[in-house]
Amino acid sequence: MATALATIGKFTIKKKVGEKGQIFGSVTQQEVLEAIKSQTGRDLEKKDLVLPDIKQVGTYNCEIKLHPEVTGTFKVVVEKLPQA
Repeated sequence: MATALATIGKFTIKKKVGEKGQIFGSVTQQEVLEAIKSQTGRDLEKKDLVLPDIKQVGTYNCEIKLHPEVTGTFKVVVEKLPQA
């Protein structure tokens, strides 16, 4: 799984954005886990995920503990949700 995270490298989440690139609410652990599952097919535990406080559009470094001795690192890219 660490190899899969490194190979994919980043997971994109689209959010509704207000002024100055600020997103409405924040990116949750559940949203990141769903993005990982959609690209890898693997369910991961919320308790193992370490996220920074994500409240603006941008790229963020994240980690997930896969095993006591293995930590996977990846990026979460937050983009503006296109308006309909």
